[in-house]
Amino acid sequence: MSIFEGLAVLATAAAIGGVIARLFKQPLLLGYAISGIILSALGFTRLANVHELLGFSGQLGVTLLLFLVGLELPISELKQVGKTAMFSGIAQVLFTFGLGTWISGSAYIGLGLAFSSTIVVVKLLTERKDLASLYGKLTVGILLVQDFVAIGAMIFLAGSGNFVLTGIKGIVLVSIFSFVVVRIMPKVTAWLGQSTELLFVGTLAWCLAVAALVSSPLIGFTAEIGGFLAGLALAGSSEHLQISARIRPLRDFFLTLFFISLGAGVSIAQISSNWLIAVLLSVFVLTLKPIVVISILLFQGYGARVAYMTGLALSQVSEFSLLLAALAIRTNQADSSILTVVSMVGIITMISSNYLSQGANKIYSLVAPFLTWMEHKKNHSLSKTPVPSGHIVMFGHNRIGNIIRPVLETLKKPLLIVDFDPEVTEKLKLISGVQSVFGDMSDEGLYESLGLTHAELVVSTVSDCDDNLLLLSFIGKSKNPPISIIVAGDTNDAQKLYSAGADLVIIPHSMGGEYLATLFENRGLNKDYIVRRGKLHAKNL
Repeated sequence: MSIFEGLAVLATAAAIGGVIARLFKQPLLLGYAISGIILSALGFTRLANVHELLGFSGQLGVTLLLFLVGLELPISELKQVGKTAMFSGIAQVLFTFGLGTWISGSAYIGLGLAFSSTIVVVKLLTERKDLASLYGKLTVGILLVQDFVAIGAMIFLAGSGNFVLTGIKGIVLVSIFSFVVVRIMPKVTAWLGQSTELLFVGTLAWCLAVAALVSSPLIGFTAEIGGFLAGLALAGSSEHLQISARIRPLRDFFLTLFFISLGAGVSIAQISSNWLIAVLLSVFVLTLKPIVVISILLFQGYGARVAYMTGLALSQVSEFSLLLAALAIRTNQADSSILTVVSMVGIITMISSNYLSQGANKIYSLVAPFLTWMEHKKNHSLSKTPVPSGHIVMFGHNRIGNIIRPVLETLKKPLLIVDFDPEVTEKLKLISGVQSVFGDMSDEGLYESLGLTHAELVVSTVSDCDDNLLLLSFIGKSKNPPISIIVAGDTNDAQKLYSAGADLVIIPHSMGGEYLATLFENRGLNKDYIVRRGKLHAKNL
């Protein structure tokens, strides 16, 4: 069979596998991997040309993937994830790696179990509209830390166990690339950016050239690490978004072939001999791994529900787990059974975590009493001073809350702010005249202690519709319910909230449109005024 014919068969199999995965609401990469397993069972992937094509295409796909990881996740973003996400991410990786290694007897499997899938988790958070929630931000922050740890692990694996030499080479590479990033690449990309075609070809050439150099015998790393470094060198350029948009379709195609090659590397015989350990490790990932995350977050003072939702979101293995297993085999540091086990665990946990996410609230109702008992003692340390009647209660001190708080203070009413981020409540305690409480809005038991039924105004800047409906249901029981102003994510949620008794529902996007309409009506195209407003807004960000 010719290479062209082989490529046609692989692309067709990937498309069919992707469609089936989509129909069952599963990640596409699972469909690609299962297609590879089927093609391998049929003997197709053992054909010489097809085997070589899969090997080359898979390596190129991963190289482009890591190029975009380096391009889109610059080091500076680590400063923005916060101390909690940084500590939680590192602690979770270490604990899970240790437990996974002890259970499986393999450090490579333990390492693979330590990471969670950015692709799967972000998809689930987006579907649940939870990316902006506290647990969503914590989850994404932990994933960001995991990605950088995974990259570091790949660098050491590429060193074939010679950690001292690998460390020296790594320091030299970082030094060289630091000079290139600061002095050379900004000028080169700015010049290439004058033509979108030239920018695409030039950055692709840069990626492949660095990958080839880094994987040469002189340096001895892998092409994939070279791709990551090439992307990292361009992360600070003003053209990085345009580069990413151009490279992504090419990456997706070759990455598809990589996941087919991963599936092709899993034989039916290995599946039958490793299914028990794969099932046991899957149970570990689906249960003990979330428990590790939950325990770490509870220890740091986060509420039971936030800790639970974060732990549950991370209950699968990562695409990086598969990359690490494949790299360990290619560098002769592990046998093919490692890839089989990690791939099986990946398929089981990625599918299972999807269904666990759908039943998250039902599961929480079962484990809530135990998790609440485990909460850090300070979670329940509400102010001993009785909350007076006629006060204002605001849930969530996010961007909206931060803007309206100073105005609420001018109303000369006692102001009580509830937030489920302990860092936020600690900062609020430093503000005179503001009382802050660490609490979860979904905890109905908290409402009574806040004196909600005796409040004059209740404001919720949290856009979670279920939590807001619970809040409205509680204050609606009062003979004289307070004024309620609620933030909604979209018009559908707004209609539900109005039906539940909300006095005013704010949809941020709609309010932004109304503000612009009012601005044009009152000021027209007054450039000086618009520029002044823009500068004031930028100053207050």
